Amino acid sequence: MFSSAYFLVLCFLISVDSGPSPRKPECSKRRVAESDVCASKLFVIGNRGSKIPRNTKEMNVYCGTVRNAGKCIRHYANQCLPPFPKQLSSILHRAVENSSAELCNTPQSQHEFMTRASCVNNGIESMNQCMEKYIDKLGQVKKADSRNKIAFVCCTSQTFRNCMEEELAKICVQDSYSYLHNMVMSYAREVLETLCGMYSGPGSKEKCDRLPALPPREGRSTRILSPYTPIMEIFSDY
Repeated sequence: MFSSAYFLVLCFLISVDSGPSPRKPECSKRRVAESDVCASKLFVIGNRGSKIPRNTKEMNVYCGTVRNAGKCIRHYANQCLPPFPKQLSSILHRAVENSSAELCNTPQSQHEFMTRASCVNNGIESMNQCMEKYIDKLGQVKKADSRNKIAFVCCTSQTFRNCMEEELAKICVQDSYSYLHNMVMSYAREVLETLCGMYSGPGSKEKCDRLPALPPREGRSTRILSPYTPIMEIFSDY
């Protein structure tokens, strides 16, 4: 599910040496593009053409796709990423494993997910737009002053989460909304408490509003499919 990954990859759980870490030479542009495709398969949201599974056959395909995408990300990180983003990617992979185990391992959990999350399909296009705006903002964060990058990631991610929750509230009944909200918050809480500090919780919007303007958005020749690639690039500078 979308919430299992795109918040956890931000966690700041290790200490790193100051100064940028160079990307490993074997990490070609082709490998970066392949990792982006794999990461996009972790998300229903933003992955156009994908929907919440509606039956057991679709659920089995979804679970297999998520597991394979997680392995793809792990191999890419081990071969290509410098130490800090490699640790972030490892957190993502563990989240994928835990999420797929929780959702996929029993018929009961599969049925609950299909039943309670199916409302997402009714408003998936508006959620796709939330994701695309998030990816675009992360592209701008990549060019920001390094002193503000973590704050920008936190504030941009908070805006994204708010966008998603607003759309969920429009299309999902209370029971389903609570199920999905709790799923999001169980991961978001760890991020907000470990990485974001003053840029989470009460007063965070005002602090985010006081940040300098992001660098202007530039046009892209290719579409980035997931938040994974820009986040890994942002934290390669630490």
